[in-house]
Parts: sequence; structure tokens; C-alpha cells
Amino acid sequence: MGYRIGEAYVGRGVASVAVALALDEARARGHWAVEARVASGNPASIRVLEKTGFYRTGAAQVGELDMALYSCDLD
Repeated sequence: MGYRIGEAYVGRGVASVAVALALDEARARGHWAVEARVASGNPASIRVLEKTGFYRTGAAQVGELDMALYSCDLD
């Protein structure tokens, strides 16, 4: 899963609503899980994932970037 929110909309819950809608759509299409990765230094995005039901599953290095891996079960 990926998302980017414009500065004018930061802190208004737009990302959380968008992620929740994407999860609803994935569930409706029969998917059983969704995975996401987020830069470890991005606490706002981590909060969005955790708020919408994701849980941390690990970590990875992508180039120079430390990433946190998340999953959300849809069943």
C-alpha cells in the first residue's frame, strides 16, 4: 500500500480515511491481507497504519532508507 497526502490536508484524517477505504475495497475483492512499508522515521504514517488495523511484521533496508514492514489481515 502506498499513499501521499498534500500538505494542505495533513493532520485532517484524510490518509486514515483513504487507507480504510482501500482496505474495504481489498476485502470486497476477496483479498485476505494487505502489506505496507513505511520509512521508520515517519511517525505520522506509522500512526495511520496502526490506526487502520495494521501491525508491524518486521524491518527492511531499501537503499539508504530504514523501513518498517506492516500487515493488515482482512478476514
